Amino acid sequence: MALIVDPDLLAQGSEVTITTGSKTITLNIAGDLSTDGVTLKCLYSFLKEEWKNDAALIKFPFPMTPITDEQFEFVNGWDLANDASRYLIRTAGWAVRNTGGAATQMWSGIISLGSLRSADSGEATINVVAVAKTFTRTTGSFTTDGFAPGQTVTFSGFTASAGVNNITDVISTITGSGTVITVVTGTGMVDESGTGNERANASAQAYFIQADTATATTTNFQLQGVINQAVQVMSDPNGDGNYVDGYDRRSFLKLFVREWGDIYATSALTDIGVTALTYQAYRFPLTTTADPKIQEVFETDADLAPYDDVNITWIAGTGFTQAAVQSYTSGDVLQDGLGRWAICSVTGTLDAAGVADYTDNGGGGTFVAFTGERQIPGVGYFPFSIIVDGNVDDTDPNALAEIIYTRVQYQLRQAGDIDEGSGTRNGKVTSLLLSFVGDSLITKTGVWIDDYNTLDVNRITFTDSLGVAHNFPYTASLTINFGANLVADADAIYRVFFTNDDAPGNNAGADYGTSSAVIVDDATATDMSGTVGAQSSITHTYAYDSNVQRGAATGGTDVPITVVGIGLGTGQFVSTTGTIARSTSNAVSLVAALERNYQNP
Repeated sequence: MALIVDPDLLAQGSEVTITTGSKTITLNIAGDLSTDGVTLKCLYSFLKEEWKNDAALIKFPFPMTPITDEQFEFVNGWDLANDASRYLIRTAGWAVRNTGGAATQMWSGIISLGSLRSADSGEATINVVAVAKTFTRTTGSFTTDGFAPGQTVTFSGFTASAGVNNITDVISTITGSGTVITVVTGTGMVDESGTGNERANASAQAYFIQADTATATTTNFQLQGVINQAVQVMSDPNGDGNYVDGYDRRSFLKLFVREWGDIYATSALTDIGVTALTYQAYRFPLTTTADPKIQEVFETDADLAPYDDVNITWIAGTGFTQAAVQSYTSGDVLQDGLGRWAICSVTGTLDAAGVADYTDNGGGGTFVAFTGERQIPGVGYFPFSIIVDGNVDDTDPNALAEIIYTRVQYQLRQAGDIDEGSGTRNGKVTSLLLSFVGDSLITKTGVWIDDYNTLDVNRITFTDSLGVAHNFPYTASLTINFGANLVADADAIYRVFFTNDDAPGNNAGADYGTSSAVIVDDATATDMSGTVGAQSSITHTYAYDSNVQRGAATGGTDVPITVVGIGLGTGQFVSTTGTIARSTSNAVSLVAALERNYQNP
């Protein structure tokens, strides 16, 4: 069925029940009225026709007043009978006024604009085999209709054993040229031959909150997929304008669509330029698409290794300002003259010495190091209020960006507390923390990542608590590939030297082949040298933008290198030249000849 816009599709005693004694109007899922609902304009038009033609109804004051096509009032003590009826109203908002004319309820019509990724088979013949946990359609293709493994799918229209096959489950596989869905659990399934009324739907489930708090309660919209539903924003049962017996939620509304495997969508009043809701229809932009950076088809896998070694901690602090001679309140975060960040732990003043160096404060306040401070070497210190840890136990390799992102997106679908700190954060209402632009990971305001894989250093942008984006100086990498004779030699070593230091404006003569030859530092200022240790290759990082071993003007320039290796029993001395360019794919090979003459009895 479809949304009803024609009053001729409504009838008393079928789709609509009008009760004059209680002054209520009930909408019934019957006849032409389905969960697709009816516009309030259509219901109003139907009631006009009924009042005109029904001798019993004309004796009572008319129940509705129109304001616009999408804004109405129920008046003279009339109201919809129940929430089930209210949730069938589409494309409008309304107020309910008592016999004295005071508003006792306000409902806003909430409509989504944009495409929410979904899949729908339409009515089809679908057969069930319980033991195999399969739903097989006789015509069409689930794949063509947009279904995919990992999606949550709802089946409807089955009749066997009171509709026990009308279940919601997760798609495990789609086979048979797209005709067979196998679900993960199959709870309650029984064998059944379809009659042509069955349907599979995997539309997104949108939800909303009406309070701007970290622990706000979420409420699902009644239907999956695109949103067109009324939400009550004001309740004042006695109509006295005092909401102690009800509530006033007109100042805040935030919508979420967070389906696993999709890019999440969020929209709030500020996105549509509204500061306070009233009883009319509002349209919110919401669009979701498949997320190519999610690493797991099944959401539950994102709660297993290696994802479970990633967590999130919120750090308390406000302000984030430059230090000044003044009084501060506990929790204020400030930056001193040395560029370091501190937090006021005891309310009081900061003097001039403290402004220059917070550890030297002679004022009445107490200031300690802000635990959200992070350093980007060669760039500075910056404040962050949300820390994502990519290697909680510090035993496994630091996580790659996609692993961290997948775990964080998983956390943002959890209804429980996801804050590893002392605070409480409902994951489902927490704002987005990370996003990808191509292969580059961008953190949202105030988010830092600890223990990320160093291979990702060039593709992560950190946005501090002031909203300023920062990147590490470019880190190149050099991979040294060793030949078999060095790999087999337990005594084999290698060294990476600057071939020469002839950079612009500098020539100290520290070239390979001379007594002043310089070993190249890696990105941690450690010599690129070591034992081969039976490894076929070793990779080093190089601070391409900031390494100035060859002189102040050499940062950001390509580096000519000479790599040498030598073993004892199987590897002869070998050297090769190469270049460290602004790249993560620099490589050289050390292939030593077989040692046949070394002897040490």
